Amino acid sequence: MKIDHKYKIRLIQTAISEYKAMNDAGDKMNQLFGILSDCIAMFPFWVQFDSYLKVLSELVGDKDKWIEWYIFENDCGKKAFEAGYDKKLKPIKTAGQLVQLIEEGIKRNKN
Repeated sequence: MKIDHKYKIRLIQTAISEYKAMNDAGDKMNQLFGILSDCIAMFPFWVQFDSYLKVLSELVGDKDKWIEWYIFENDCGKKAFEAGYDKKLKPIKTAGQLVQLIEEGIKRNKN
């Protein structure tokens, strides 16, 4: 199944929205009940999100785990960490820039 560039961006934006919603829910649970977002009560949600990211990565061709890096390490683009290939690095701040990075990886993996 071939997915176009714009649809990949929308899929990743949806994953980011879900991630932020889960974090917000965890924060609210902590405020209300003193339950941390990484506690056992939140574990099933994070397991499902992890599975969701694996399927999403497969769907968009992200064999280099850039989506996980973008969400967890790059704080959904807020940190503007640089990434790229062959020492040609640039800040990755948006889902569009992330998709360009993933598509570059797809091209490289074909060769």
